[in-house]
Amino acid sequence: MSGTSEPNLAEGGELSRPDETLDRACQLLLARGTALSVPELAQQLGHSPAMVVQTIERFERLGRIRRDGAGRIVASVGVSVVPADYELRVGPVHCWTWCAKTGLGVLGALGAGGTLATRCLASGQDLLVRFTAEQPAPSCYGVLWPSRELQNSCTSAADQLCATFSLFATAEAAGDWARTHNLDATVITLQEATHRSTARYRHSLQLPARRNELLRYPQYPW
Repeated sequence: MSGTSEPNLAEGGELSRPDETLDRACQLLLARGTALSVPELAQQLGHSPAMVVQTIERFERLGRIRRDGAGRIVASVGVSVVPADYELRVGPVHCWTWCAKTGLGVLGALGAGGTLATRCLASGQDLLVRFTAEQPAPSCYGVLWPSRELQNSCTSAADQLCATFSLFATAEAAGDWARTHNLDATVITLQEATHRSTARYRHSLQLPARRNELLRYPQYPW
């Protein structure tokens, strides 16, 4: 895990702590690109559907997983198969993420290049981050990174925490946004944000063991 300690993997407390059910759902969403039924997830985990439903309902209350109207899982650990703020592409994989931390972390962990697209909260400008292997290309973009205190004060990952990890056209724009909205956060570079996020998603995606599965290479047999 690139030297990242276990407490760092759980940064943000209950809203960020790794979990077997959430992590496997995230892996399957990324690998398949489609919604996931609860019975499918239960089979993958080797647990009863009733047990998995209880876990999902608990994490839904924390905004860590989302289901559609048919009860299928469409997002987990910040990775989504329905449109969200950040659009991620790597090889045949096309999905979305809830925040810059997840998008940068997934691309950094997979190490297969790709792009992450969004819009600057301050200006509405289209932003595109290009990765070569596990590294983002140099740019003037800034990433707003919330303090540990701000992260721990959030009660929903999807509705509160994710919005604090945001990509801006410049570091100055990110800093101005934080001050205007009275956010206890710092501004860091793309490279630093990727470095901070990669170990977290390498853990949740079980890399490198599941790399071929996640990248659908050559064609993973389902």
